[in-house]
Amino acid sequence: MIRDRISCVTLIAALSGVQTSVAHAQTAPLPSLRSLTGSVELKRQASSEIRVQLSARDDTTLSAEMDGRVLAFAGREGATFRKGDELVTFDCRVQRAELARAIALRKAARDRARVVDRLVTLNSASELEALSARAALEEAQANVQLSTAIVSRCVIKAPFDGSIAAEEADEHAYVTAGQPLLKIHNPDTLEAELLVPSHWLQWLAVGASFEVFIEESQQAFRARVARLGSEVDPVSQSVKIFGTLDGDLSRLMPGMSGRASFEGR
Repeated sequence: MIRDRISCVTLIAALSGVQTSVAHAQTAPLPSLRSLTGSVELKRQASSEIRVQLSARDDTTLSAEMDGRVLAFAGREGATFRKGDELVTFDCRVQRAELARAIALRKAARDRARVVDRLVTLNSASELEALSARAALEEAQANVQLSTAIVSRCVIKAPFDGSIAAEEADEHAYVTAGQPLLKIHNPDTLEAELLVPSHWLQWLAVGASFEVFIEESQQAFRARVARLGSEVDPVSQSVKIFGTLDGDLSRLMPGMSGRASFEGR
């Protein structure tokens, strides 16, 4: 009998809890249209912020064009240079000696050809001898050109103004043709590089403005789209764009990153 009373009390309490929950659900205020719109707006604004990275438009790695021993670099990492400066020099004593020998042989071949031509006019040499002398002179001239081209590879000159970003080899080390030596870039040609959704191409065009915030320097810059990528990544459905920054860029370096935001998107 006592057990039946306890069961009835428990059942009545459970039913009361259900009714209270239903009543609370019926009286709880529904989210307003304004709050829903605000949530959508926050998501929309968040989606318009894109990660951005700074890169130098003039950026390359200088590699050895010949086998040989590196004699010296023009500077260490961070050193600046001007276009045309000698950045890498090789030990080319053997190559320069071969060039000097080729020049001497060309002089001898030229003198012989001149003498043979005079003998031909005096009927003391045949036309065949004159042709042979001219051919020897042309061969000597080709050897000089070949040696000159080899010696020209003994020095690597800067293709643009910039600074040394990294040393890929050591001074006085023996390297082979094609081996990386120096990574260089021009910080004055900084640009913003970012990936945006490919459907933005419906409205995004060269000249469009946006804002870039660089995290390392805690600076904000106005920027404009300078050029668009030439293809869309089919997996991520994104396209690469490049932008130029306005303002004082002296504190910026390639590799810095931050956020880019497009107004009204």
